[in-house]
Amino acid sequence: MRIAYYYNEEWEKEFVSSQFPEDTFNFFKGPSSSNPDAEDAEAEVLSVFVNTKVDANLLDKFPKAKLVATRGTGFDHVDVAEVARRGGVTVNVPAYGEHTVAEFAMALLLALSRRIYNAYRRIETTGSFDQEGLRGFDLLGRTIGIVGTGHIGVHMITMAKAFGMDVIAFDVHQDETLASSLGFRYVSFDELLSSSDVISLHAPYNLHTHHMINQENVGRIKRGAYLINTARGRLVETAALVSGLRDGII
Repeated sequence: MRIAYYYNEEWEKEFVSSQFPEDTFNFFKGPSSSNPDAEDAEAEVLSVFVNTKVDANLLDKFPKAKLVATRGTGFDHVDVAEVARRGGVTVNVPAYGEHTVAEFAMALLLALSRRIYNAYRRIETTGSFDQEGLRGFDLLGRTIGIVGTGHIGVHMITMAKAFGMDVIAFDVHQDETLASSLGFRYVSFDELLSSSDVISLHAPYNLHTHHMINQENVGRIKRGAYLINTARGRLVETAALVSGLRDGII
């Protein structure tokens, strides 16, 4: 099998080649935007990361590719319908980075709650260890709203519960057994916005989640709430985010 592989780091080439010794690889360094002339008329598989947009123009360069494998959870960068129209299938990695992303989201929350970056910048720029304005707040007893209770969202819930937070969640597919076992409850999206001290986004990006936080609902967010988005940027309308920051909502 011949595989066209867009890679980011050098170690990937040796690793994937060792895992598929009977296959032939054609490696391209960086995303497709960095390789405008890349093509392979014989490749049967196209392997990409989230930074490569797979559309009709790219697929024309790999006419025999019947499998598009994106090495991540989200697949909004792949025109799945176009792949199917050409007789191919698209696959992703549903559990990719589930611990990693959740831990990063929690790290961001701790950086905010304990004013870690502010303290670092003060020491770096002034040399002062003065604690004024750096008190922060405890997570214990605070309400966190988790948007999306998939693999990553579940890990975030588990960590939030360990900090003694009250967890509410929104998901179009509710799993009450999961909610009961982890000790959280599902609420409407509007209730999540108005009740959460912290909102953490873990939803995929699609037509239904596009700008799910927008100019119409940003005013419903509990004043002073913290917003953490380790999902896709387009879940939040930029103008709404600016308004929320300017008006002291977020």
